[in-house]
Amino acid sequence: MAGSGERLREVLRRLARRGRRFAGGARSFSGGDMPVFFIVGRARSGTTWLRSILNSHPEILCWGEGRFFERSFALEDVEESQLNNIPPSSLYGAIMQSKQLKEWVDRSVWARGKDTDDHLAGLTRAAIDYFLAEQLSRTGKRMIGDKTPFVSAEVLEEIGVIYPEARVIHIIRDGRDVAVSMIHHMWSYARSEGGIYDLKPEELEKRHAYREGLVPPSESLFTEERLAGIASAWSTEVGRAAGDGPALLGGNYTEVRYEDLLQRPVEETQRLLKFLGAEGNKATAGSGSPCVV
Repeated sequence: MAGSGERLREVLRRLARRGRRFAGGARSFSGGDMPVFFIVGRARSGTTWLRSILNSHPEILCWGEGRFFERSFALEDVEESQLNNIPPSSLYGAIMQSKQLKEWVDRSVWARGKDTDDHLAGLTRAAIDYFLAEQLSRTGKRMIGDKTPFVSAEVLEEIGVIYPEARVIHIIRDGRDVAVSMIHHMWSYARSEGGIYDLKPEELEKRHAYREGLVPPSESLFTEERLAGIASAWSTEVGRAAGDGPALLGGNYTEVRYEDLLQRPVEETQRLLKFLGAEGNKATAGSGSPCVV
């Protein structure tokens, strides 16, 4: 415990040397002096591209995928997966599902007067602040963001509870293009090859035929079931996020269309920088090519 305490003190000392003030308390290590934002969006919608654009700005550190939110997110057969850069669960989920931590909160004299889930949400917030502040303190930048493609419709609700003052950028891409990009992604990361997606024999046959140039232009890349699933998920998740964002976060929420960012990179990048509170004339990116299929 002494070691972890010393690490935290060192993080705070590094930030203090850079002129950052910490108000103290479990609610936030940032004390209001660490502008935080999150990039969300349906998978294959350009979240990585947008992350790269914003990270190139001299004031902004933007990484991903942190998987801080979405308590229901969990990978099956983690030991067999070769994707070592994806956490087995979200941070919120790991905290909420810790039996020993819940029992400690339930019985601790220091936790009285508040619901257990509220305490666990507060601990999630403190943990997020810790990790973000620790990395930001290593740079000369002043604001920090994380990008995580959402895998459910609950992410904006959780951000509203855990980090209501954070800025959120929701990138939206045409669902038809998302579907095409998604099937290629699923082909590349099939569970049978150490990935995370379960593909049926018919889908594996389609993948093989496509890669061998045996799929006629008129033939679909999708099985009917897979296409319906991707379309349904896009509609549900994008629709709910678009509704929850303004309702729960107000002016801290904004959207950007993938297609607009592609056609008007400078204008859209400057708009997003203004939304985040960064200096637009310092932008060094925005006209690059997208990094998704």
